[in-house]
Amino acid sequence: MKGWLVNDCLTCIPDTKTFWHDLLENIEGLEDKTFGYTPFDQLAKKIERELFWHKKPDYIIRNATFFRPIKTKVPQICLLQDFYDEEKFITEQLPVIKSCKVTVINSPYIYNKVEKYLYGLNIKMIPMGVDFDFFNPALPAEDIDVLPDSILFIGAATEWPKGFDLLMEIVNKTNYNFTFVMKDDFQIKHPRIKVFNKIDHTKLKSIMKKCRMAVCTSRMETFHLAGIECCAMNLPVVATKVGIYPSLQNPGWGRLSDGGGGQFIKDIGYIFNNISEFSPRKTLLDLKLDKKACMKKWHDVVNEILEREK
Repeated sequence: MKGWLVNDCLTCIPDTKTFWHDLLENIEGLEDKTFGYTPFDQLAKKIERELFWHKKPDYIIRNATFFRPIKTKVPQICLLQDFYDEEKFITEQLPVIKSCKVTVINSPYIYNKVEKYLYGLNIKMIPMGVDFDFFNPALPAEDIDVLPDSILFIGAATEWPKGFDLLMEIVNKTNYNFTFVMKDDFQIKHPRIKVFNKIDHTKLKSIMKKCRMAVCTSRMETFHLAGIECCAMNLPVVATKVGIYPSLQNPGWGRLSDGGGGQFIKDIGYIFNNISEFSPRKTLLDLKLDKKACMKKWHDVVNEILEREK
């Protein structure tokens, strides 16, 4: 069976892979229909032309955000992984969802935001899978120079959504060492902070292996993939109540923290003093947050669509 994957592009960052690559590599017969890059405002029309001139696929997998519904009777599966505000959801995303046979949501956070609009629709919750084979602390890694017993932060120097002000409050009120892996060009001269900018996943994995724990200070995350990758490397995480963290009932992954820097500092101290209580890698494998489990669920969704259309 043949499917089309429809989005503007597979990745915006050269030499990196995204979830769209995972789908292409794991679902047999799925074809890339991004054409390298197609602007969102042209994408639906381009796909409609492709559907007119070429043999139609058996199904389409598309992004639920950023471009209008595709006018076709080909059954569609959309992935909802972004939420900006209720008005945008109602006017732009909901029409796409209603045009699709199945909507996959990858985060309890997003589902809770839009649940009241989804009555009667075919919704599947499939958390984004992490490659536990790649993010594996047992494998050899590059020897990276980080400060001893470092706390890892992965993000950007923004108060919203990354909570960088909260992070710096924690830095300034403690004597801990920190490693910042930044998605921007942030730099700082500080005796207890080592900064890395815009690095690839191989180097990131090596940095994770040298750190003791990680923090997520964000005020909003739909999932927080970076933190789950840290857990795969067996780093406990102290996180705000964002993304997937509030839904993780087993505390073996780390600690939920609320109430500002003071509470964060207490939770960081607790992990350092009770590190043997935490088994993040095993906890998240038990919760089926690995890529293999994720791809198995996506296979099931595609097969469900194909069975219905017979």
